Amino acid sequence: MLSKSQKSLVKMKWENVLFAHWAYDPRIIQEKLPKGMKVDTYKGKAYIGVVSFLMNEIHPTIFPEKVSFSMPEINVRTYVEVDGKKGVLFLSLYTDSKISVLGANAFFDMPYFHSDITMKREGDLTYFESIRKANQAVFKGEYSSKSDVFAAREESLEYWLTERYRLYSTAKNGDIQYGDIKHEQWPLQQAGVNIKENSLILAAGLLSQKGEPHLLYSPGVTVDIGMIQKY
Repeated sequence: MLSKSQKSLVKMKWENVLFAHWAYDPRIIQEKLPKGMKVDTYKGKAYIGVVSFLMNEIHPTIFPEKVSFSMPEINVRTYVEVDGKKGVLFLSLYTDSKISVLGANAFFDMPYFHSDITMKREGDLTYFESIRKANQAVFKGEYSSKSDVFAAREESLEYWLTERYRLYSTAKNGDIQYGDIKHEQWPLQQAGVNIKENSLILAAGLLSQKGEPHLLYSPGVTVDIGMIQKY
């Protein structure tokens, strides 16, 4: 949650969300982390996630109240802790808005990249395609919900993967930076997914994923992200 002293940076809705996660050896992830950051694990395993969704009603708080916009995003993430504070570390983030990429890189030094993205929803089925030719980062797949909505139990893997209230990234100079996140608990559903191509993890500098992914769907949550700060 945002502290009383932390100002809001942007408010938005994260909608039509796919969570796809693969288990990794924690040592492989730790090698990629900056000094002062520790890989977080669940029952001895680290996880790399690919998460696609629509960012809707995006409202940077410096804009007039009625100004908002929408865009799709897909990101590659893992889970870490800094001084005992757990969070999400974004390894790469892709969107089709060049202006948003320039803004995120210039003002917040986050690893945003422009990608050609197609996101279409037909009934309960969502088709998501992201292609960035510069580094051969490609994701193609389709997904849908396959169960009733449920709330993850605190001790479950589903809770561990999704209930994160701080984001981390590494600035170009190696500094750790963070922003706190406020949202209600994710409403989750089992997901039916057909991943046709996924080179995003390889493009992020890790070994390509192996085995079957852990899959979840969510209709979404409303999010309030605090100002990005140097640690």
